[in-house]
This record gives sequence, C-alpha cells and structure tokens, in this order.
Amino acid sequence: MDWLCLKSDSGTLGNYSVTSLLPLLEKRRQQPPSTSRLYRDLLKVRHPRLGLVLGYAIPFVPSMVVNLAASRLISSGPTRFTLCFLGSLPTAALYALGGDASLRGDGIRLITVGVIAVLLLGAVRFIHHDHVDPA
Repeated sequence: MDWLCLKSDSGTLGNYSVTSLLPLLEKRRQQPPSTSRLYRDLLKVRHPRLGLVLGYAIPFVPSMVVNLAASRLISSGPTRFTLCFLGSLPTAALYALGGDASLRGDGIRLITVGVIAVLLLGAVRFIHHDHVDPA
C-alpha cells in the first residue's frame, strides 16, 4: 500500500503541472478550449471545488477536461494542487485495491471495489445536476 501514495502523488503532480501550463497555452488559442458537456457542467457547478475533486476522482472522466476546468475556475496554485491530490486518492485506491484483489482472487474486495466504482459513476450525475441557477 506504500505505492498508493506514490501513484496518487504522480497523478497529482501531472495534473497540477498541466493546470499550471494551460493558462499560458490558452492565450495562444483562437478557438474555445472545449465544447464537451462535462466541461460546461464543471464550469457551471454550484460547488466548483467539490466538482473538480470528483472530476479527478472518476477514472473514466478525461483528466484534460478536468484540468481545463480547474485552470479556469481556481486561480490559486496551492488550492489547485490540493484539489488534484484529493481527487487522485480515490482513483489510486481503486487501482491499488482492485489490482491486488484480482491478483489474489479476493471476491469480497473485488465486490467492494465494484461498489466504489459505481458510486464514482454516480458522482458524474452529481456534476451534471449541481448547477448554479441562472438568475
């Protein structure tokens, strides 16, 4: 389990580096950064920090979409780093526990990992439905 922190730290450093470089690259772009529905939802979410943590935590959400939203929503470097780290932990735990359980044939642990994955999939619905009401 010691490598769980290493996996989380490497994901955090990679995502943080990208979110730090994106504002520099956006100045050179002529077109909008992304038109995906998830990107638009992340920009409009009522609780942006929670939305970004969930975005990083869900393994099947493209990190680049979350990085684009993070660079646009959060200007503070330490805050972005913390959000990247907190979001990387659940994914690292899923990979660590799931891989270990499948190699050992531990059915109970595999079911637990499956339940956690379904809960994270439900988090995508949270992002889609937690919008700021246009007033």
